[in-house]
Amino acid sequence: MTENLEKRVHDYSLRVSEILCPNVILGRKGNVPDTVIFASIDDKNFHERFLDGAFGKAPHYVILRDGTVLNYISVTDSSSYFTTSPLSDNENYFAKAKGLVSFRPVNVALYSVSVLVEGSDVNDEQLLAAAALLRLISMKFIRVYRKKLPPDVNHIIPATALSSKYSFGAKIEDILELFKKKPI
Repeated sequence: MTENLEKRVHDYSLRVSEILCPNVILGRKGNVPDTVIFASIDDKNFHERFLDGAFGKAPHYVILRDGTVLNYISVTDSSSYFTTSPLSDNENYFAKAKGLVSFRPVNVALYSVSVLVEGSDVNDEQLLAAAALLRLISMKFIRVYRKKLPPDVNHIIPATALSSKYSFGAKIEDILELFKKKPI
């Protein structure tokens, strides 16, 4: 991480655009999310897909190349983006990586907040936006769930820690370091 990023994080202001998305599963069926999953997306048509009710999927947030954040789904709701099945004991279904706080098969949509980053290589604007977005998500967790989201690699993870085709082109540790430079 560059020294320039560390200086910029103090003055960085997050730009969020709320999107009315049809691909929402209201509520979390009594579950409280405990993880933020970062992944990259290279699909040039992602916005149209996420707004297509027939597609049926959307992440909570997308961080564009210029650092703007698109908010498709509230943290209190979910989508079927990172899951293919309901809760299951089958090892073929998505589960958190071994060594994390909870090693249980999960419907990741119910237990996580998904953040997609546009492009396969994460730039400085996206890193700053990711850190600022984590602060926003943390504040929402406190306000809505009366629970803190621990800022560590057990709760902020790349999608590559899951059985997923979505990789993530940055170090989670860099985002967490920027996150900690400007407290909530």
